[in-house]
Amino acid sequence: MALFSSSLHYWFRVLWCPSICRGASLPPSHPEFIHINCLEFVVALLQFAAAVVRCDSSSLPITISNVFPDGLPAFPVLQNRTDNTSTEAWYNSNRTKSVLARDLVFLYGQLLRRTALVPQSEWIAGDKNVVPDVISRPNLDLTSSALLAQTYQNFPFLSTYDFFLPSPELCSVIRLSLCSKRSLVPPQLPKNLGRFCPAESITSSSFTI
Repeated sequence: MALFSSSLHYWFRVLWCPSICRGASLPPSHPEFIHINCLEFVVALLQFAAAVVRCDSSSLPITISNVFPDGLPAFPVLQNRTDNTSTEAWYNSNRTKSVLARDLVFLYGQLLRRTALVPQSEWIAGDKNVVPDVISRPNLDLTSSALLAQTYQNFPFLSTYDFFLPSPELCSVIRLSLCSKRSLVPPQLPKNLGRFCPAESITSSSFTI
């Protein structure tokens, strides 16, 4: 799955580890089942984490600094678009009735308390979500460098963006939170959320959770 932000000038693509892929393929009655809605929400959670890192930076992209030459407003609004209705609801309310999504939404709530960003999500039809939809389905038979080249060939503007790399600590706690039915201790959001890398410095166009 993948996401890009033209305003904050970054993109990312996340691949799922074998255990998560297995969980997502299991029947709902299985104790290790992982719902696709949870995976969709992880992307929104990573998007919000990336926005927090970006807005906490001393150097904002020109797309933002041109709009706010005197710095960000006290409570900047972050607009998220998703073609998943559960993600839209959980993102806007910071609540869920889903046991499977409980820990992920709990992590999101901790992130909300860390920032002045005001998140808002709106639904977008899947056929209008073109760029994320295409880069969310990479050809995994390609080498990392070939996949990166293919991505930039399809969408050249992404080569001018930064790539968001979540911290290993954040990836780890998200991975554990996807197994929320087996978690007895609430997850804790790590201090280090991740970093941005210039497009020309990356050799891989994805990270794995």
